[in-house]
Amino acid sequence: MASNLSKATVLRAVPVRCFSSGANHIPVSGVPNYCAEISKLQNGLKVVSTENCSPLARISILFKAGSRFENYETLGVTHVLRIAAGLSTQNATQFSIMRHIQQVGASLTCSTDREVISYTLEGTREAVKEASPFFAEVATKQVFRPWEISDNTDRLKLELKIRPYELRALDLLHKAAYRDRGLGNSLFIGKTKIGKISSETLQHYFCQHFVASKGTVAAVGFEHNDVLKFAEKLKIRESCDENCMKSTYTSGEARLEKGGNLTYIAMGKEGGRLIPSNEALVYGILQHVYGTKPGVPYGAGGCSVLARCVTSNVPSASVQAINANYSDSGLFGVLVCVPAANAGTAVSLVAKALSSTDITEADVKRGKAQLMRSMLSSLESGANIVENLGIQALFSDNALDAVGISNAIAGISPNDVIQAARKVASSKLSIASIGNLKTVPFLDELTC
Repeated sequence: MASNLSKATVLRAVPVRCFSSGANHIPVSGVPNYCAEISKLQNGLKVVSTENCSPLARISILFKAGSRFENYETLGVTHVLRIAAGLSTQNATQFSIMRHIQQVGASLTCSTDREVISYTLEGTREAVKEASPFFAEVATKQVFRPWEISDNTDRLKLELKIRPYELRALDLLHKAAYRDRGLGNSLFIGKTKIGKISSETLQHYFCQHFVASKGTVAAVGFEHNDVLKFAEKLKIRESCDENCMKSTYTSGEARLEKGGNLTYIAMGKEGGRLIPSNEALVYGILQHVYGTKPGVPYGAGGCSVLARCVTSNVPSASVQAINANYSDSGLFGVLVCVPAANAGTAVSLVAKALSSTDITEADVKRGKAQLMRSMLSSLESGANIVENLGIQALFSDNALDAVGISNAIAGISPNDVIQAARKVASSKLSIASIGNLKTVPFLDELTC
């Protein structure tokens, strides 16, 4: 049932002279200085919401049920759960869910990562209200009928085939850094597991992890009392058992030879945790200090650390820093795409860059400005706002709005970022590579 979000066309306003008082124009994305409210129900379910005066409303139901919670027998189950979003539930068929949600002009999506599965309904305020009973069915009352699951086997195969090599390199990096457990579990089902995850397995995983103590309801565009009433009506099982084993960062290597003319390499070290939020923001600044995608079309990365250390010596290499934050660990590193002949040189230069602490206050100032621009631009989207609020509430007891995040970034000192860079430099290196690996050195051959 998942569908891609489409960007709305912004019509140009034509000013006209009038003698009446001017209207209070509010952008489609809503006001930026919204205030989030958080409550916790008796069953442990958290509720966070904000009224940002946007004509579009969103509501999400999130659970701590990502791929890190899979064990050896259930590997790939979260991928199947995402595909199963919108199938028949206890009280509604797949056809009726699709018909009613599309009839009112709403959109239902499901997304997964290593820690969270989230279901999101968006549309106009009236559309979301009208479709909310079917949304609740999809997120909390799934039944996983065998024939419907088997009908989606081809979709699983398609998603495996269309994965870009950059994504596969990052997936392999997690496997190398955390082994085959916890955060090392893949976001995708293995080819050998397709068709072997039964309805009983799905139902058991659903009952075990889709519980109130591991859930959050997040909403944008509704009064908090209305969201509380919606959350109280959800029939979610109570449980106090988190069942999450801590993932410990190790050091490892993963290689996948695919041939071709290009090589994709993901290199990482231990980074910052998601909570406390300041730690994640410190590593976010460090990510921009090292360099992300160029802010100017066809730019070369400017004065970033990676531009100085890597692209200045290997102009054909495309490099960008990566920063993944989780509740108990994190990965900080670099993603590289380079012609196969230059892969060895690029890997050696990136390894040296990750072991360097040559960062100036000017670098930190630039990184803070770039992160603030990136965060504020992202939070202009209501879909990103509801996701951000939901994630914050799910893993902590507070939720910062755009202004709060800006103030938190401004309050980070250069010394905080430099200390994070030193922690990265002293950490063990992990490396994952895919493509033509002819010149890619092995981990034990790198000298940093």
